[in-house]
Amino acid sequence: IIKAKKIDLKLKKNFLSSLAFLKHRGPDQTKYKAFDNSLIGFNRLSINNIRNGEQPLTSKCGRYIVVFNGEIINYKLLIKNLKKKKIKNQLNNEVEVILNYYLLYKEKCVDHFRGFFSIVIFDTKKSSIFAAVDKMNIKPLYYNYSPKNKILILTSDYSHLHKFRIIKLNINVNSLRDFLCLGRSFGGSTIYSNVCELQGGQILTYEPINGIKIKNYWKPFEKKIYKNISLNKNSLNFKKKFIKVNSLWKISETKISSTLSSGVDSNLINLALKFNNIKIKKFNIIESKDIINEKNLIVEKINYKLILNELIKFTKKNKNPFVLANGGAASLFQLYKKINKSKIKVSFTGEGADEIFGGYERYIKQNYLLQKNKFNFSKHLINLYKREINLFINSQKFEKRNSIIKNLISNIDAVKLKSKENKNKILEFDQLTWLPMLLRKHDAIGMNYSLEIRPPFLDDEIVDFANKLSPEFKFSKKSSKLILKQVLLKYFKMNFFNKKKLGTKSLISTIFSDKTKLNYMRRSILNSKFINKFFKISYLKKSDVFMVQNSIFLWRLFILSLMFKN
Repeated sequence: IIKAKKIDLKLKKNFLSSLAFLKHRGPDQTKYKAFDNSLIGFNRLSINNIRNGEQPLTSKCGRYIVVFNGEIINYKLLIKNLKKKKIKNQLNNEVEVILNYYLLYKEKCVDHFRGFFSIVIFDTKKSSIFAAVDKMNIKPLYYNYSPKNKILILTSDYSHLHKFRIIKLNINVNSLRDFLCLGRSFGGSTIYSNVCELQGGQILTYEPINGIKIKNYWKPFEKKIYKNISLNKNSLNFKKKFIKVNSLWKISETKISSTLSSGVDSNLINLALKFNNIKIKKFNIIESKDIINEKNLIVEKINYKLILNELIKFTKKNKNPFVLANGGAASLFQLYKKINKSKIKVSFTGEGADEIFGGYERYIKQNYLLQKNKFNFSKHLINLYKREINLFINSQKFEKRNSIIKNLISNIDAVKLKSKENKNKILEFDQLTWLPMLLRKHDAIGMNYSLEIRPPFLDDEIVDFANKLSPEFKFSKKSSKLILKQVLLKYFKMNFFNKKKLGTKSLISTIFSDKTKLNYMRRSILNSKFINKFFKISYLKKSDVFMVQNSIFLWRLFILSLMFKN
């Protein structure tokens, strides 16, 4: 959506070029509506209501126009509720439900929606806008607002702003620091200082006189923790909820798939789908020394050459480095391309389970730092990421050295945590700052191949259950995701307590074990005008910098050098 004082021919041309540029996000249908001061466009990936789900949708009275990305998984139940109120639904689809609930409840409509979404509703009479994203920020919504020029832009991918120069873009050096040091962003910031992202559980409203306002309608860990409930009882509760959730999240008029590995999360999804008699195709990039015996499983050997080529093509279009802050994202290029070739539009992922049930090995170290060394929360994170932070301090040339740690701590402290227990503080912080980056990689890389990625562990009911769960059932000194492993052991006879997942060898480790690939990475970084503008090439040229132990920092520099090559 673009809203301005007046839509001239140049702006309209750039708008239409942007729609075409983002066609991969919705190759099935492109439509737009033009007004004197607004342009609303939509690229559709048809999954539900294939015959009658066109967008943008205009209300019967002609006043309201809605566009929405994602799925309202409870929309059929909401249609029944509307009928009880004697409100007719002509189309009986998700978009119409969103519009009718907005007319009934205004901003409170989001309290009724279950699923993953970004929604924008335009009031043509008032020239005002209502926008919202789901609680866990699964579907992105970016915005740019210029009070001086009275221009507002809302988009699911801001890369076209770079491509077509719709607005002048400035690199956000604070985000550059956060990206390289911590691999995450804060407060809805992006790599551009004048482009922001709506955060999970947030609403944006715009009025011509007052401009934009942002407010939260939800935050994690607002409810009290379950007390005196045993592991067995909690395990049974989770099993029932998760089976029900996977049945709800399967909603689709097209084929669906899942990505299956040897890990806890994907096995739980697979078992829940089996329990519900949902037959789907499963895809796996073969992991080292791990063999999965499963019907309907499509396997493929990891192809690092293909992955690197797809990565390079992707970075020519996409200008969001946070999508690739985690090097493990690279294997998704091969995986999602394979699913796309099978003509499937939907795939389930286990993403999110680590952040709500305590799955990372680093959580044990973090808990130790907070308890034994008596670090406060921000200082323990500085300690955790000290290698990347030190490399940044020594190589950058745009920030005073003595203010870098101070600024990082200030960003961390600005994330107001509600949790009191250390373990839950760790998880809450990751849910607010780390998880959104991981979800961006699935959205951006998935949509690069016109594929919708669904994370059922991030269903409202599962997140609420996990965040109210006693921390002792999440992770301990010896094991992670305790309750999930207990469910697999007790109800499915699968023992993951002493099993370590053998993950796919990452593209980063492959680069560092291959001289040709390593030289390519080195040249890309050292010859980059962008890197040279912000970093000391003389320092990066040092022999002790291009070492495997510095691979996370170098990977992020590599991504920047590819994305901002020109």
